[in-house]
Amino acid sequence: MKKFNDMDTELLSDIYLIIDKKCAEVESHLENGDLKNFTIVVHSLKTTCRMMGEKKLSEDFLELEMLGKSETYDALSKVRELTPNILDRFRKLKLELMPYINTDSEPALHFSASEIYSLLEEVELSAADFDILRAETATKKLLTYQCDKEFYEKLKQLSDLVNELDYDEARTLANKIKKSV
Repeated sequence: MKKFNDMDTELLSDIYLIIDKKCAEVESHLENGDLKNFTIVVHSLKTTCRMMGEKKLSEDFLELEMLGKSETYDALSKVRELTPNILDRFRKLKLELMPYINTDSEPALHFSASEIYSLLEEVELSAADFDILRAETATKKLLTYQCDKEFYEKLKQLSDLVNELDYDEARTLANKIKKSV
């Protein structure tokens, strides 16, 4: 089993949690012949694998990204040929990441508009700086506040965007939520 000694365990846990979702997105875009969105997702997976030190897998996602960017019929055919094996290898990382899954939970905090607003600003700033750990810390704290279901769902969506490294969308949503606090 590989050791990810130099990486934050919370980040590894987050990566574990997005593997199935991202693979399903890739497969859906491929099935629909949507090379544009396919390319966007494999680009993020390339970066994720590079962060983890999975050089070969990162290079394979780069190859898919380059094929997707060419947007030709031949590229779509080649992508359909290569993708299943690459996704299988990516999914196998879950076994190596399993020891890093975070099962800790914090007690619920009473709703505080000023604290929530401050944490949302923290998400915006850290996402703008691509500061993964700071953004994740802020979203995890946001999810510990007691609030109504609708507001919690917005916070959960924000957390998912941060965990999936979708920073532009996270900044936009954090700003939108701030306006409703």
